[in-house]
Amino acid sequence: MCGRFSLYKISEFLNEYNVRFDEPLKPRYNIAPGQMVPIIADGGKVAKWGFVPHWADEPKISPINTRKESLAKRFFKDSYEKRRCLVPADGFYEWKKVDGSKIPYRLVLDRDVFCFAGIYDIWKDTITFSIITVEPNDVIRPIHDRMPAILAKKQEEAWLSDGSMDLLSAYPGKMNAFRISDRVNSPLNDDPSVIEDKKGLSDFF
Repeated sequence: MCGRFSLYKISEFLNEYNVRFDEPLKPRYNIAPGQMVPIIADGGKVAKWGFVPHWADEPKISPINTRKESLAKRFFKDSYEKRRCLVPADGFYEWKKVDGSKIPYRLVLDRDVFCFAGIYDIWKDTITFSIITVEPNDVIRPIHDRMPAILAKKQEEAWLSDGSMDLLSAYPGKMNAFRISDRVNSPLNDDPSVIEDKKGLSDFF
């Protein structure tokens, strides 16, 4: 799954993707569910992390993640077919269960900024979205049994235009995982100390 991520490399993101937003974006080190997040869908939009379909009377559930295998279900199908998006990030977090405790790790790629595959909808004038998850790659597998669907740069436009399921797979490129501070556990902590590498405590994959 993907329950937290970061996007603090704002200038790199805006320059690489040539997208603009109505309001300036702030560096974020600990983006959490329920918060407003920049996405790419027919330009730049700010959306709430937690998917609610437009036809729902009330959001009994608002999934932050959607399994690839669930996209054909009624709850997600219309958005998968018509409203796909890119969710930009420069890293994400996962927790490894060890002897009843959860150890936080930061995952980074060999790219400054990348995008998760996502779907979105508009519920009562609020854009909401969910990040698609897939089976893990060799880096994530020792930590968790799911990972966000990360698109290669050349796949991003294809996801927005045709949304082929073939684009959704474990990221095959270079990735690194390192142990970080428990400060990431609280969404109130949204500063550079969250991503500090706890050397000597890390497992590298």
